[in-house]
Amino acid sequence: NELDFGYNNIKLIPKDICCLSNLKIIILNDNNIKCIPNNIDDLINLELLNLSFNKITNIPKKIGNLNNLKKLFLNHNLIE
Repeated sequence: NELDFGYNNIKLIPKDICCLSNLKIIILNDNNIKCIPNNIDDLINLELLNLSFNKITNIPKKIGNLNNLKKLFLNHNLIE
């Protein structure tokens, strides 16, 4: 249910992560991630997504389709 790879110098989120539809928590803070996969809305059970302290420049509109998402952390990125 939980994936925690915070503080690992990860540069990208593989698109295949979105096939793990049972994930409820994804923690990828303090990495070097630049973008969020466009198919993020496939994670229908996701409740918490922590992408703070990365290099993300924009948020895909499909993130709004995550109806179960309760907490979204995007602080300290490059989003304008």
